[in-house]
Amino acid sequence: MQNQVPIQFTTPSELALLRAALLEGPAAAEAARGWLARQRNGEVGPGFHRLESGSRRLLPLLYRNVKASIPAEPRGELRKVHHDYWADNQKRFRRLQELLAWFEANGIPTLVLKGMALSVLHYRDMALRPTSDLDILVPEDRAPEVVGLLQRDGWTTEDYLPSAPKKRYFYRHIHAIPLARPDYGSLDLHWHVLTEATFRGADRPFWSDSVPLAVNNIKTRALNPTDQLLHACVHGFAVCDIAPIRWIADAVTVLRTSQVDWTRLVNLSKQLHVTISLGASLSFLRATFPTPIPAEAVEEIQAVRVDHAERRYFETLVHRNSGWREVLAYNFERHRRANRDRNCILGIPSLLRQLQLHYNLPHIKDLGTLAFSRLGKRLRRENGQP
Repeated sequence: MQNQVPIQFTTPSELALLRAALLEGPAAAEAARGWLARQRNGEVGPGFHRLESGSRRLLPLLYRNVKASIPAEPRGELRKVHHDYWADNQKRFRRLQELLAWFEANGIPTLVLKGMALSVLHYRDMALRPTSDLDILVPEDRAPEVVGLLQRDGWTTEDYLPSAPKKRYFYRHIHAIPLARPDYGSLDLHWHVLTEATFRGADRPFWSDSVPLAVNNIKTRALNPTDQLLHACVHGFAVCDIAPIRWIADAVTVLRTSQVDWTRLVNLSKQLHVTISLGASLSFLRATFPTPIPAEAVEEIQAVRVDHAERRYFETLVHRNSGWREVLAYNFERHRRANRDRNCILGIPSLLRQLQLHYNLPHIKDLGTLAFSRLGKRLRRENGQP
C-alpha cells in the first residue's frame, strides 16, 4: 500500500515564523518583518502572551536570528521573551541535575530526551529551546521499579489509574508516563523513545549508539544526532493541543550542527515501522528549508510498502477522528506495535489490554460494561431519546 499520508505541518502564519527563525540573511529579515506586522494586526498582546503556545516557544530563536533587522519595539519585547525562557530553562536544568543525581544514587542508567538534550548538544544556548517538562529514558526492564521508586518519593500521575503502572503489560503498551511533584514540576519518564515502537527490545539501538551528555558534574546519555533527527521527525507527525511545530526547528538545528548517518536512519525507520511519519517529515523539510537531506534517502523511505492497518493508524494521528472505527483501528495497530517481538497469536489478549489502557479502566471486564453503555446511548440517539 502507498506509503504516504497527507498532512499539513504548519499554518501560513506558523510557516512564516519558522522561516524568520530558521532562514538566514535578507530572507529571514523579510519573513520576520512580515510575520511581526501580521501579529500586530492580530493583537497578540504585550510580550506576545496571546500568541499560541507552540509559536511563542519559537520566539527566542526568532530573536537570536533577526534581532539586528527588526524595529526597536518588537525587538525589546522579544528580548524579554528570550530572557524569560532562558531563566525558565536554567531552573529546569538545575532540576534535571538533581533528578539525574537521584537516578545515579539508585543505580539507574538514564538517557535524556528532547528539550534539555537538544539545548546542550545542538542549540548550545539555554534560551533557544523552551521546554515545559523534563524527559528521561530508563531501561525498559527497570521501568516498573523506577516508577515505584518515584511514586514513593512523592511523584504522581493523573493520566492513568494508580494501579496501572503496577501491571507488567502497562510497559509493553505505553511508552512513557507523565509524573509531577510540586517542588520539581513535570517529568515524562520514558522506557521507550517512540510511542509507535513499544515492543520489547525496540530501544536497544538507541541505547547502544547513544552519546555522552554531561549535566554539570552528572554523566548521562543522549540520542546520537541521527536518532535525534528520527525522534524529532516522528514525534512531530501528529495533531495535539499545542502545535508541535518546534519539531521543525529541532530537526533543522540537528541537521545544521551534526552529521547524519542516512543509512542508519533509513534502516531504523523500517525496523520501527515509522516510514510514513519519517518520510513525510523529511520530504517537508527538504522542500521548505535549505537542508542536506538527500533525495535518495527520502525516496527509499517512501518506497517502503505498508499494510492497510499501519497506514490507517497514521491517518488517525493526523485527523484525530473519534468514531468507533477509528478508535478500534488505532488501538489494533498500537496492539500490533506492542507485540512485534513475539508470536501474534500470543499477543491477541494484549488487544484487550490496549483497549483497557486506552479507556483507563481498572479491569478488562469493564470493557463489556463500557461497550454496552455506549451501544445503549447510540440506540437512544437513533430513536430520538435523550
